[in-house]
Amino acid sequence: MLPNIGDYLVTDMFNEFVLIVRGQDGVIRAFSNFCRHRGSSLLTGRGNISMIRCPVHSWCYSLDGKLTRVPRPEGICHFDFDQYGLKPVRIERWDGLAQDTGTHAPSLFRLLRALQTTELIAQQDDGRFVPGHLNANSRDAARAGVESYRAWVDLLYTLRTGKSAFERIYGKRFYEYIQEDTARIERWDQAMAAVARDWIPAVLEVYDFTHHRVVADIGGGQGLFLAELLKLYPTMHGILFDQPHVIKGVRAKFQQAGLANRCIVVGGSFFDRVPTGADIYMICNTLADWNDRLGLDLLKACRRSIEADGTLLVVDRLLPPDDHPEYAELTFFDLFFLVLEEGRIRTQDEYAQLFKRAQFRLSRVLSTSSQFTVIQGEPI
Repeated sequence: MLPNIGDYLVTDMFNEFVLIVRGQDGVIRAFSNFCRHRGSSLLTGRGNISMIRCPVHSWCYSLDGKLTRVPRPEGICHFDFDQYGLKPVRIERWDGLAQDTGTHAPSLFRLLRALQTTELIAQQDDGRFVPGHLNANSRDAARAGVESYRAWVDLLYTLRTGKSAFERIYGKRFYEYIQEDTARIERWDQAMAAVARDWIPAVLEVYDFTHHRVVADIGGGQGLFLAELLKLYPTMHGILFDQPHVIKGVRAKFQQAGLANRCIVVGGSFFDRVPTGADIYMICNTLADWNDRLGLDLLKACRRSIEADGTLLVVDRLLPPDDHPEYAELTFFDLFFLVLEEGRIRTQDEYAQLFKRAQFRLSRVLSTSSQFTVIQGEPI
C-alpha cells in the first residue's frame, strides 16, 4: 500500500481522520491527523514527505510521530517535546497482514474489528490482533485446519457460482483432500472428537433410546457416539458405518472397550448404500456438510435400508428464527459450510422439505443444551 519511505495516506477511519505513513525505518505507523498544538489538520490525500509539518503554526514531526521542532520554544516554560508527539492509532500491528494479502489497510482493520464480535480474534493493548477465545461454532470451524481459512480467499468465486472455493483452490473436495494424508486424517478425527464431546451427552439427555434394539450410526467416524450409546444401553447392538480409511482401527477400540460383541463395523460410501438390519438410523454432525443434492442421496440411501416402522435421527445444527440469540453466529458458520463443501445449516422447514423428498416425515424436533438439535423422521 505504501511501498516507499515517506509515502503517506490520510483516510477516514471510524469517523476520525488517520494519517498512515511509512517511516525512515520502513515501519508503517498511523497517527491522528491533527497537530498537538491547536488541532489543525496536518496532511490531506496521499503523497510522499520527509517530515510532517503543521501548515498553520509549523510544528514539525518526524515520520515516527515524534515532535522535532516548534517555533520559539524558548518562550514556553518547561516544554517537553516527548510529551507532544502525534497520537498513535493502533494500526501498525496489522498492516503487515494487509500488505501480505494486498488489501486496503484501513478496511482490513474494520473487518478485524468486526471479527472481534465473534471472538474469532482479539486485539491486545499494543494493537496486535491475536486468536481470540472462539465461540463454540467458530471453534469447530477452526478445527478444520488452516486450509479452510485459505478457502475464504476465493469467497467471491463461491458467491458467484455457489460452488466450493476450497475445491477450486485445492483441486479436490474437502474430504478427498483430508484422506490423502495421515496427519490430516488424525487432525480431523481429533477435531470431530472435540466437537462430539459437546453434543453427545446433550443428545443422550433428551432422547430415550430404550425401545430401540439396533442402532446404525451412519458416517459415525471413530464411533464415539455409538460407544457411549452401547455403554448406556447394555442390551443394544450397533452398526458403525463410514469410509474405510475413517474406520481403520475402530474395531480394536471397540474390543478394548468390551463392546466388540455388540457392534459391527462396516466400510463404504453412504451416498450409495447403508447397512440394513437397524431399527434406528443416526446421521450425526454430517448432513450440514453436504448440499441438498448430496444430502438427499444420503437420506435416500437410509430410506432404502430402513424398515417401515424404523426411525431416522439427524443430529445437527438447526438455523433458528432471526430473532434467536444464536442466529447471527449460526449464519456466519453456515457460510463456512458453503465455502468449504457447498454444505448448509438448514432451517426446520428446509429439513422437512428434504425429508419429504427422501420419503421421510419430520415428526419431532428436540433442542439440546448444546449447539446441536435432534431432528426425528419416520418413513412414509
